[in-house]
Amino acid sequence: MNVSFASIAKTKNRLGAVLLLSFIQFLTVATNLQSLAAQPSIVAARFTPPQPPGRGAPGTGGAGGSRGCSSDTKPLTALVPSFETTQSQRQGDAVSVNNVWGLTTVEHPTFWFYVPYINPSTTIEFILKDEQGTTTVYRTAVKLPSEPGLIAVHLPSSAAPLNPNQMYHWFLKVRFTCEPNQFSELDFVEGWVQRVTPSAALAAQLKQTPLRQRANLYAENGIWFDALAAFAELRLANPNDATLITDWNELLSSVGLNQIANQPLIK
Repeated sequence: MNVSFASIAKTKNRLGAVLLLSFIQFLTVATNLQSLAAQPSIVAARFTPPQPPGRGAPGTGGAGGSRGCSSDTKPLTALVPSFETTQSQRQGDAVSVNNVWGLTTVEHPTFWFYVPYINPSTTIEFILKDEQGTTTVYRTAVKLPSEPGLIAVHLPSSAAPLNPNQMYHWFLKVRFTCEPNQFSELDFVEGWVQRVTPSAALAAQLKQTPLRQRANLYAENGIWFDALAAFAELRLANPNDATLITDWNELLSSVGLNQIANQPLIK
């Protein structure tokens, strides 16, 4: 067999190049796997309810409220957890109170509502008062959405900031008419918000994580308004993301809001 040294050398060089390329590919895959392992995992949103407030936060989230002008329409609803607590009265009797209440860490939180009304004559007003109800912190007219859906009401930076560890009473009032020449009807939802200061460890985590993980951290630590705002921001930016849709549905379902979870978010 007539094989030249040149052809053997050429074959060795070719084999060496193939082995080197395979080794580089192996290192690349290993590095990517290591990087993925180092990243915090993203799990479905699970809201952990906080300890109920030491004082009552009675309100109505809207589950049994008016359904506007159609029996098929879902009622005006606040996207806030509600839960039953038992409170003692002066006479010694105990009564059940429906608390509509959530936490935030920010001075100017965002509130979300499901609004079923589309009649042009409908007017909407948002009001925020202090715990005693003697001072109106903020009041504003809210634009009526063009279709039934979920709308946000932002407490602007021009409003007085929420003070830590204080309760604030909010209302969303809707006046509407179903038929011409009829008197207007009033529908409303109300509840409470309390600003809290996160622990040093949680604050450090929140600063170091992107919005997606941050939303889950808020939910896991019972900070409802911030978790909802973060997931809403993600959903508005990525409306077709199936994983975000699932997380959103699970978050709302965890506080009994599954009936409106699939309603559109309106900018």
